[in-house]
Amino acid sequence: MRSFPLASARTSTLAFGLAAASGLLAVGCGDTGGGDGGGSTGGEGDSTASAPTTAPADTSSEAGSTDAPTTDDPTMVMTTTPVPECGNGIVEDPEQCDDGNLVAGDGCDVDCTEVVDTTLWTSIVGGAAAVEESGQGVAVDGGGNVVVVGYIVDAVADPDIWIRKYDPAGVELWTTVIDPSEGLDDRGYGVDIDDVGNIAVAGDVGVEASSSDTWVAVLDPAGVVVWSTVTDGPASQNDIAEDVAFDSTGDVWAVGSVRTGANDSDVWIAKYDGAGVETFSDIVAGPSTLEDRALGVDVDADDNAFVTGFVSGEDFARDVWLRKLGPDGAEAWTVTWDSDNHGADAGLDVVVAPDGSVGVAGFTALTAVNEDVWLGRFVNADGTLMWQKKFGGPNILNDHGLGVTADSENAFIVAGFKGITDVDSDIWVRKWDTIGNVVWTQSFAGPGGERDQATAIAVDPNDDLALTGQIRTMGNNDGDIWVAKLGGAL
Repeated sequence: MRSFPLASARTSTLAFGLAAASGLLAVGCGDTGGGDGGGSTGGEGDSTASAPTTAPADTSSEAGSTDAPTTDDPTMVMTTTPVPECGNGIVEDPEQCDDGNLVAGDGCDVDCTEVVDTTLWTSIVGGAAAVEESGQGVAVDGGGNVVVVGYIVDAVADPDIWIRKYDPAGVELWTTVIDPSEGLDDRGYGVDIDDVGNIAVAGDVGVEASSSDTWVAVLDPAGVVVWSTVTDGPASQNDIAEDVAFDSTGDVWAVGSVRTGANDSDVWIAKYDGAGVETFSDIVAGPSTLEDRALGVDVDADDNAFVTGFVSGEDFARDVWLRKLGPDGAEAWTVTWDSDNHGADAGLDVVVAPDGSVGVAGFTALTAVNEDVWLGRFVNADGTLMWQKKFGGPNILNDHGLGVTADSENAFIVAGFKGITDVDSDIWVRKWDTIGNVVWTQSFAGPGGERDQATAIAVDPNDDLALTGQIRTMGNNDGDIWVAKLGGAL
């Protein structure tokens, strides 16, 4: 699926950062200052739902708060037992480990969860220009082959869309590099694969030095482009397609944002048939004339589409935004989630589990300079928030969940980064079971000691995991495409 793009000339206005942190269970390890950690049922933050209206752009309806914790909630623990202290060397429930420190990378993470390494294979790809490249989206077909999309730079200031297919063992099958603008800034962000192996890709293509159009394409299983299409938004400025998803008929949903005015981007949603003909499109404005973006899309067994992202308020705060649409594009419901401090919250990716529940990964702001990984599990039928989890480290740094997937047992696995220092972040992956318990955590650091991150994650038929992102092999701005396969079960 998709991932949130790295900062570029067109996207750097969003302070989504490359940093990291750690977190604690609501009844778990003690708060060391970096974040509020592990989880609750929605008792923190405001989740509001709205039914379809004649003005679907208004998502501010307060019908039905999903925040109130209930006594039968399996993720809430009512106890008078003192809150365990992570880092005191004593394993206290619900800690998985406690090695007496808050140091990452030593097998016991900074929130007292065990860190494992189930790496099956990795691939690192760099461009000829030795500047910043990144994998941005990943998908797995029915045979276990892995397709990664991103961008590569063989000539300075000329990123090109990069697509590579690996076999299940990590052997390259083919690579396609596409330069739609013929010399300007082109990037791939999202990818999906249908039942017969066709590949849908979302991205943007450069129009001028500082503007772009959305770009959506379908390739055959051999990497040959079957069709592609571009969309120029109302303001003819920075328009971007962030993610794509096939439905069961081979139609393609695409989401992103289009510029509608000065400093104002709105959510963009479109659907295309098998020939690339647009059958539905919508532009959804948030509550203010600021930035609103769709960043992830997935489709359920009934061909309903689920779109996540964020909407901005007049005070520059952002809320997680999630909308369900029927196969014809009709709005079924929309929910927003706002943290208690009303800061910058965002949904960056979405997945529908086999049981139909909907997972959204992103981040929530603790302060203006400290954001934590956020995961919410929602009811398919009406958007009710079932539970939420957070992860934030002891340092006052940013941690983000950039991608999410679900395995055959309906567990959610989130990939992103955790902050180590102001200039260093590590790849971070965590699996939660269906009621929000941590199953395992994995973390990877590049040899350059710089900003590393996983941007997308997908599950294969064996519940193993394919990931992509960016890793720094040297202590400079030369970020390379990182692709890995992890064993999903321990």
